[in-house]
Amino acid sequence: MAQWQIEIENEMARAADARKNPHEGRLRTSARRIAGIALAEYRRVVRGVQNQDSFIVLLDECALDPAKPDNVRDAARRLETRVGSDFSSPATDPIGDAEIIVAFVRSAVQKS
Repeated sequence: MAQWQIEIENEMARAADARKNPHEGRLRTSARRIAGIALAEYRRVVRGVQNQDSFIVLLDECALDPAKPDNVRDAARRLETRVGSDFSSPATDPIGDAEIIVAFVRSAVQKS
């Protein structure tokens, strides 16, 4: 298993813990990290660019990229959006959104 996939698995374990001991903030943070790790790998392998950007920058870039499928852009958009003052978020399933991005990246990396 590649290093980026190991990092995602480790972050998934943190997300599972955040879900067990209900902590929505940690769950959203883990989801953003998972998506960011995958998007950094996409940038490295598919685009040939070493990444130094934050995960939020990568999510924003993904959300605005018309070359990405709609479901991937939508997932990135939900994950990048800040929670409201009432702690509401458009990401009702942040781990599901992260998994959409990871699946896209895995497919793109395999084709490269």
